[in-house]
Parts: sequence; C-alpha cells; structure tokens
Amino acid sequence: MQASGGAESRGQRGEGSGDEERTLWRREEVRLRNVVKRQRKEFRSRMVEVEREESEQKRVADERANTRKNTNVNEDFKRKLEEEVCGCERALLESMGPAVAIGPEANINNF
Repeated sequence: MQASGGAESRGQRGEGSGDEERTLWRREEVRLRNVVKRQRKEFRSRMVEVEREESEQKRVADERANTRKNTNVNEDFKRKLEEEVCGCERALLESMGPAVAIGPEANINNF
C-alpha cells in the first residue's frame, strides 16, 4: 500500500508542480500585460506632448510669417502712398505755376 500511496503522492506532486508552474506563468503574463499597458499609456501621453509642441512651433512659425508678410505689405503700401502723395503734390505744385519751387531744380532767383 505504501508503494502505491507513494506513487500517487509523486503523481500528485508532479501535477501540483504543473499547477504551480501554470500559476507562475499566469502571474508573469499578468505582470507583462500590465507593463505593456503602462508603456502604451506613457507612449500616448508622450505623443500628445509632442503634438502640442509641434502645434506650438507651427503657430509661432505661422505668426512670424504673417508678421513678415504684413510688414512687407505695410512697407509696400507706405511706399505706394508716398509715391501717390508725391505725385499729387507735384501735380498740384506744377499747376500753381513756375513761382513754386520744387526739388533740386528750385531756384531762389525765380521770385
């Protein structure tokens, strides 16, 4: 009886170690799943941070480009306005006759 009882206990111990091994593998599986979940969460949060940084850089670049464009437009507008005003002043002064001095050709002796 002891021999058969010993065989049964060894068989049970063998099955028991198989159960223990499966339990260890399950625990390892759960641990690794949690590691992967944590890494995914960290990755997503990092991607959101990178997207924010990129959108901020794009906003700043667009703002600079708009400022440059507006500066050029303003300078062009001022130059054209000055040309038009100068042209209008010239036309007005020329219509007033030779008594009005204009630019470098003005001669004090004309008066």
